[in-house]
Amino acid sequence: MKKIVFTFLLLVISFGLMAQIPAKVNEIMDKVGKSMDSPNGSTVELKVNVSMLVSLGNIYVTSYDKDEKSYSEIEGSLLGKKLKSITGYDGQQSWEYDSVTDSLKINMNKKEAEKSEYGLDLDMSKEFKKASLKEKKETYEITFTEPIKEKEAPSKAVFTINKSDFILKEMSVKMGPAKMTMTVTKFLPSVTDESVFVFDQTKFPNAKVEYIK
Repeated sequence: MKKIVFTFLLLVISFGLMAQIPAKVNEIMDKVGKSMDSPNGSTVELKVNVSMLVSLGNIYVTSYDKDEKSYSEIEGSLLGKKLKSITGYDGQQSWEYDSVTDSLKINMNKKEAEKSEYGLDLDMSKEFKKASLKEKKETYEITFTEPIKEKEAPSKAVFTINKSDFILKEMSVKMGPAKMTMTVTKFLPSVTDESVFVFDQTKFPNAKVEYIK
């Protein structure tokens, strides 16, 4: 489940020479990457719905990202199970705190430590062979199909993009019978409080701690 939501990464379009990815799609996705990549970092709030014929639950994410650093707060429920956690990465180590179980995992191995997996994965668009574009009054809707690696990638991904500022409005991905829809409820091209990237273990005084070295 941790892989469902994703990091903000700089979008690099790599399908310019592929006939099944229209030039207009590459152009739009390139503008989305530039609009959502800022030297001041980014702040995004998401509503994530997971469904399999019927809704399985909603997760709400607030994510901060700048350079190599990231921090996310996650809250919601899935299959009736309450979720509430914090994940962070300061460029050297990562940490994850689960407030439901009061447990803290600290990964001190830089090679294995990763940025928070909660965020929008714009790079996902590079995992498909084919794309189609629908232009509506206020949005572009781009549908990606035919994944390059069929066993690893979703079978389909749909990006809805605001025409006015090329900010991603919604992304939905389908893998087997499951579908996940991520709606951007807030986006800022900055991080106002960079202290969130600083790990402070004293904030979790009673947590059961697991160290990974």
